[in-house]
Amino acid sequence: MKMPVAKLIDASLVERLSASEQRALQRAEVTIAKGMKSFVAVGLALKAIRDRRLYREQYGTFEEYCARRWELSRPRGYELCAAAEVVEDLSAIADIRLLPENEAQTRPLTRLKDPAQWRRAWDMAVNMAAAEKRPVTARDTEEAVQRLNGNGRIELAGLDGQPVFNCIQGDNADLIAAVARLYLPTGCRVADITYGRGVFWQRVNLADYRFYKSDKITCPSSPHDFRRLPYKAGFFDVVVFDPPYAHAGDSMRVEPCYQIASTAGGLSHRDIMEGYERGMTEATRILKPGGTCWVKCADEIEAAHQRRSHMKVFQIAQGLDLVDEDLFVLMQETPPVTNGRRQRHARKNCSFLWVFRKPAR
Repeated sequence: MKMPVAKLIDASLVERLSASEQRALQRAEVTIAKGMKSFVAVGLALKAIRDRRLYREQYGTFEEYCARRWELSRPRGYELCAAAEVVEDLSAIADIRLLPENEAQTRPLTRLKDPAQWRRAWDMAVNMAAAEKRPVTARDTEEAVQRLNGNGRIELAGLDGQPVFNCIQGDNADLIAAVARLYLPTGCRVADITYGRGVFWQRVNLADYRFYKSDKITCPSSPHDFRRLPYKAGFFDVVVFDPPYAHAGDSMRVEPCYQIASTAGGLSHRDIMEGYERGMTEATRILKPGGTCWVKCADEIEAAHQRRSHMKVFQIAQGLDLVDEDLFVLMQETPPVTNGRRQRHARKNCSFLWVFRKPAR
């Protein structure tokens, strides 16, 4: 049975809303309930609830409010707030010729640090589209952001001024949503060479990217072997690599969910790391100079010995001349599945995602 929301937080910490705050909450929620047709109206309503803490009577945090009241992830809630704030600022400019019509156009601007940069980048995007006599697209704003900061590199800030932290608690979808905020420019060409069931991308709008998925088991139209991909060299801006990384997967209790036995069953840790080396070599080949390679991995215990997979992956990347850009840690929300044997080492309840960059020539 689902627990009533009001019992999720300590009753002693509840701060009652005044009558005027109750009315403000009601008005804002009516706007959101009408749907997501107007991202500006929805974003401003969410922003009002967040800034005035109108959620506090039934929810402990704004993130909890978004998730339980509207089934919005934390990144999505902040995306809407940030996009609405940008459009609100642009609409106050007297000589503005055109306002963004959708969130995809606006999202790249939210990565910039101050309103003056929003205005300059948007004006640049409008000029680029006008020169070709066509509507403004998300790629125009993305290119404008890049040009504004020089050298094709984007000066990024966390959504709504919030930083992106390297330690994420949640699932793989939460992890990829956080990484995407920093390393996935709108309109870029992305290859997920171990797509699986697409869990990574549940909180990312793939319509904003040119997305290529492949997997030997779950993608019948593109069952490519990640060690021998059909793509030409230097074709992708981002390559994502998440091979099975649990040795002796056929003995694990997670088999019904993840089918590790059918993908990595019986493999030793050495076999798996050889797969990483071959896969990362092929990923580097298809990656354009300046592009990023995202590699998911986890440390293990094999035959009572520590296997520091994330360190080995780093060594492989060094051998391929890839540059260490970032390392993210994903903390499990639930206790890890174990084999029931006597414990000699700390159980692993985190995994890693490396972001490597291919040097520009």
